[in-house]
Amino acid sequence: MKIRYAKTEDAKILGELGAETFWDAYRTESNLEKQHIKAYITQAFSQKTIEQEIIDDNILFLLAENSEDQIGYSKLLLESTRSGVSGKNPLEISRIYLKKKYWGKNLGSILLAKCIKEANNNKNDVVWLSVWQHNLRAIRFYEKFGFKKVGTHTFNLASSPQIDLIMERSVKKNMMAKTEN
Repeated sequence: MKIRYAKTEDAKILGELGAETFWDAYRTESNLEKQHIKAYITQAFSQKTIEQEIIDDNILFLLAENSEDQIGYSKLLLESTRSGVSGKNPLEISRIYLKKKYWGKNLGSILLAKCIKEANNNKNDVVWLSVWQHNLRAIRFYEKFGFKKVGTHTFNLASSPQIDLIMERSVKKNMMAKTEN
């Protein structure tokens, strides 16, 4: 797997990848109505939206791929914070998703480690993210990397309010996931 910075010409790929991975992550959740998921996907992953985000100096997309396929991506927000985040210079991992067929192959760990390395290179002191309170699989994954809950906020999923946990970790903390439970 190779991870590279996305360019404007990757907007269509990122939009399609974002829509597919978001749908796969949430479509089977009984707590979410499919109409809200589809409406959010239409808005958040349009080619125009992604193009505008790519050219924004405070947004960075990392695209994970191999020679045959796009595997996943992350969206990082510089100069982004929320109540409860402790850092003076935080970086938000706004999105981090893999295609379903790549789940469980340690590729998410590699992509997350790359996000943390980007924060370190950017001299951020804290990395933070929000994760849906019912996404226990993702919460456990982030906890293995040393993320701790520091608050909550309401995420508007196409007019359907959802509670997200705010989690953070120090950039300087060891980047390797803990395997013991």
